[in-house]
Amino acid sequence: MLLAVVVLGGVAGWLVPGRRRTAAIVVAPAVARLLGAALVLQLALRLLPDGVRADVGSLLVGVSAVLAGAALVLVARPRSPLRPAAVLALLGGGLNAAVMLANGGMPVSGDAIERVALAPAALGDDDPTARHVVLDDDTRLAVLADVFPLHLGPERAVFSIGDVVLLAAAASTSFAVSRHRPPTPTAAARPDDTATLTPA
Repeated sequence: MLLAVVVLGGVAGWLVPGRRRTAAIVVAPAVARLLGAALVLQLALRLLPDGVRADVGSLLVGVSAVLAGAALVLVARPRSPLRPAAVLALLGGGLNAAVMLANGGMPVSGDAIERVALAPAALGDDDPTARHVVLDDDTRLAVLADVFPLHLGPERAVFSIGDVVLLAAAASTSFAVSRHRPPTPTAAARPDDTATLTPA
């Protein structure tokens, strides 16, 4: 699903008429370091023994989310070509984080699971860091939970409003990237064509 959304966003960027900016999107070192550290923590989770992951997994996930969020804040600076995508990513992540913090995990609708014929393991319940909980009458912010079933060919999932916003962020990113092209060696970019992800 994510790959399809990214591809569609990129194709839309090429097809939409209008001027493409002659400038490469450059990732600032601070953004790259923050995202790199978040990625390292996520990879470390996969390498830790189950017992250790159960003890420190939540902490590592939280730190990773904070690092990624800080990177998005830097990317969302004014005039950044990826500002819309960064704002959407912050919003989607915030919606998911809100419902998870309110319930000690991401609530999942049992009815939605049945509709797409998903086994609990498919949602990551065998992973101590997955933190899924059953949606019931006591669930807080239930509207933000995983309540939307998706069964499209081999694709089966249960997703939330926050997930939809995150997919929109991915599409916005590929759209923005496709609207830029690196300048040719003989053509210098004009000042208003500068497109970097440096902090303000």
